[in-house]
Amino acid sequence: MKFPRVLIFVLAGSALAEPAWETWVRRDGSLFEGRVRQVVPGEVTFALRTGGEQTVPTVQLAERSRRRLAEVLGLEPSAATGTVTATPPSPNLTEAIDASDEGSLESRYGQKATVTGTLRRVATLGTSGHRLLEFEGGVFSVFIRRADLEKHPDWPLDALTGKRVRVQGEIAKYRERLQIQVERPDQLSAVE
Repeated sequence: MKFPRVLIFVLAGSALAEPAWETWVRRDGSLFEGRVRQVVPGEVTFALRTGGEQTVPTVQLAERSRRRLAEVLGLEPSAATGTVTATPPSPNLTEAIDASDEGSLESRYGQKATVTGTLRRVATLGTSGHRLLEFEGGVFSVFIRRADLEKHPDWPLDALTGKRVRVQGEIAKYRERLQIQVERPDQLSAVE
């Protein structure tokens, strides 16, 4: 019987035993001071300056803190040294997530992804001129700012209603609703 390999980083030893306290930021903007204690796929455990430990899913860390975590683990170049010890895997944009699959969308929060689904409606948001594309299933939408629409006046959004559509971009949230904000027509297309 084969067992899956699990990669675990435990920061210990004389060189790493007393790293400086650092300020970490969550995606919701909250801050805490701590030291990276342990990293397992998808989670980081911090020793808190106030005492105790806290485990945080990596997708809940702000981009700045995720970059710093990669530096601490030696996965990205450090601003100080400019050296690279390993390259983190990039997300697979070819594997599409269904727009109604809230669990898969939630698991890719903060990451670039490809999402496909049937477009239910295209709405103009009040007098702002922004557009919201809502998908069947009701858990996912696409947001396009008016300024981006004005850059591409021939963008045929209304023609996509009722069609299966593919969108690429970073999965985010607005008022707890999962969405991707697109800026260019090449991020959004009908699927044959």
